[in-house]
Amino acid sequence: MSTAARFALLTALFAVGCGRPPARSYYTLTYPAERGDFATPHDVTIRVREVDLRESYRRTELVFRPDVHEIRYDRRQRWSERPQKMITSLVTDHLRASGLVSRVTDAVGQIAPDYTLAGEVEAIEQVVAGDTAYARLAMNWRLLRAKDDAVVWTWRFDRREPVGKPDQPGTVRATVRTLSALLDREFDRALVDL
Repeated sequence: MSTAARFALLTALFAVGCGRPPARSYYTLTYPAERGDFATPHDVTIRVREVDLRESYRRTELVFRPDVHEIRYDRRQRWSERPQKMITSLVTDHLRASGLVSRVTDAVGQIAPDYTLAGEVEAIEQVVAGDTAYARLAMNWRLLRAKDDAVVWTWRFDRREPVGKPDQPGTVRATVRTLSALLDREFDRALVDL
């Protein structure tokens, strides 16, 4: 191979290696906190503790599960902020707007709470089964009485809904939209049970 050919080959390899990195997309969970059906709020204060996430989900990359034994993270598909912060904020706003209780706080020390609402995200992911992608959200909630830390109420759900084909354009966006809708719907159900 001539020197000119080697130089051309090296230049081509260098140009390919120096391409632009793939664009990143950032997603957020969101839904409107609509006024609830509770006419008379209970005269109590609930503090919403920041939700816990299982270790696999405690990152800014969205989680993709091609099967039950494998988890993948995509550096190009990210949450706009920590998932636990987004979920805590949505739930706090949802509880405030519901009219269920007279006071809701998400900070320690603002007001002494009568109860603390604690939650854990067991799964927040896109799952592939066969040729279909699903949005999956699994959480559990506990209401703790402040004076003795007794658990006075629990609520758990594990829901998944189809969002399209795994490699279809728009499936990630549909997954995030569906996760938002699942959180909204399930927390509405939890409030009725509470």
